[in-house]
Amino acid sequence: MTQTYTLPEFMEREVMMLVKSRHYSTRIDVLKDALRALFATKPNLKISVALQMYLNNNVLPRGAEIAGVTTVEFKEIMANKGITRVSESKSTKDMDEKANSYNKFTINL
Repeated sequence: MTQTYTLPEFMEREVMMLVKSRHYSTRIDVLKDALRALFATKPNLKISVALQMYLNNNVLPRGAEIAGVTTVEFKEIMANKGITRVSESKSTKDMDEKANSYNKFTINL
């Protein structure tokens, strides 16, 4: 997914000067570092991004990783924000049937 963003002229000049002065190899490297710094100084933004990604993709461990927290902590954050987790676990009936099938096997010694 490629998107194009236009910076205000003065910001574009600043980015180019950082590349020209060899602090960064490319303009993209400047922007990546800027985003990392933004998320480092404003962790709530990182959590918001992770929650939105979870809502879009429903991938709990990745959301926790993006937010920089454990899966348990991410579940708590979701609960506090009123976000319901979707679980694709089997029904109680299916699990009971599977458990009962184990009871059918006995070993005679």
